[in-house]
Amino acid sequence: LKRASQPVRTYLNVFLRYKNREIGPILCQVDSGNTTNSDVVITDAVRRRLEIPFVEKMHSTLDTALPGGKLTKLGKTETIKMIIGNSDNAHAVKPLVVQEMADEANIGSDFLAKLSKSYQDVAIKFDQGEPSLVIGKEEEALIQITEEKNPEIDNKENISFEYS
Repeated sequence: LKRASQPVRTYLNVFLRYKNREIGPILCQVDSGNTTNSDVVITDAVRRRLEIPFVEKMHSTLDTALPGGKLTKLGKTETIKMIIGNSDNAHAVKPLVVQEMADEANIGSDFLAKLSKSYQDVAIKFDQGEPSLVIGKEEEALIQITEEKNPEIDNKENISFEYS
């Protein structure tokens, strides 16, 4: 595995489905620093594209890893389905919606821990330096994106993609 001199973010391709609407694939960050206790965090733009109603409205902030960084929490939605990569399994999730963030979707270790209760094996695996997410008998490639610029400035035009 080539060590990046810049910060690396890790992503999965996911599809989100609510009733008869589906979007994807979208990049969903696998974020070990996600401390929301929610299955998945999505932006309000994603919620509006899927037309998911709120079941609980909020207006509070959530600290981020960046010094002084905050996200505005808007609420929780009805349950939707999330399909990871090419999987046949649709996972029921109840997203936390934030006004905006660097990525359209974000999952943390709480979601992976929840999956481990339904599947025997949930792990991030490296095979000859190539990362993947193992969920039961399925394995999905992880995408690593190296930031080329100051990580405090989230400008997607300055990100190079290293597909694994």
